[in-house]
Parts: sequence; structure tokens; C-alpha cells
Amino acid sequence: MNLTEDQRSELHTRLRDQAAELARRIDAMVHDGSSRELTLPQHAGDGESRAQTDVLNDEAIAQTELNQQLLADVNRALQRFGQGRYGTCVVCENPIPLERLRASPSAVCCLACQTALEHPRTL
Repeated sequence: MNLTEDQRSELHTRLRDQAAELARRIDAMVHDGSSRELTLPQHAGDGESRAQTDVLNDEAIAQTELNQQLLADVNRALQRFGQGRYGTCVVCENPIPLERLRASPSAVCCLACQTALEHPRTL
């Protein structure tokens, strides 16, 4: 099934909105606009242990890295739009169902191929 122009427009808008939100989240974790350092919790020294601060720092870094990966995925999907390949599985080249794209607009594989990639059969 090929996407209609309205469906393509809906998904394109969702991707652009998602990219803007992810960029906002990443920027919120940045110390200041001129630096790419994360704003991490500081060790208070009064009841808060260094271990707790380290855990909070690790969580902040992991969340920022996840948001950066998600933003890269969204940007790749937007690039596929520009190339006229959005909505086509990169593995089998069949159309990705609308339901899957609505659930995950940055999906590049149909569900069958994604499942096969995530759960390869072991011999």
C-alpha cells in the first residue's frame, strides 16, 4: 500500500515536530548555548552521597545519548522523505504499513524485517 498525500503530510509533520522536541530536550541538558557540556547534578555534600550524584549523572548522560540517537533516526526518516523513499522497508523494499508508521514514524523496516533483525534465529 502506498501512502496518500494526506498520510505523507501527517507523518512528515509528526517527524518534524518530534525532531524539534528532541532538539529542545537535548538543548535543555546543555550547560549553555556555546558549550556542548551537559548540565549534571552537583554533589551537595550534605546528605547526598557521591554515589547518588554519580547515578544521576550517568542517567542524564544516558538520556541525552538516547535523545541524540532518536534525533538521528528522525533526521534519517526526514532524509528518506526528501529522497522519495519514506515508507519503504530498507530490507525487503516492501511498503511499511501505515499503522506501523503512525506508531513509529521513524521506522525504516517493516515489522517482519525489524523482528528478524532484532531476533535472529540461532542454530
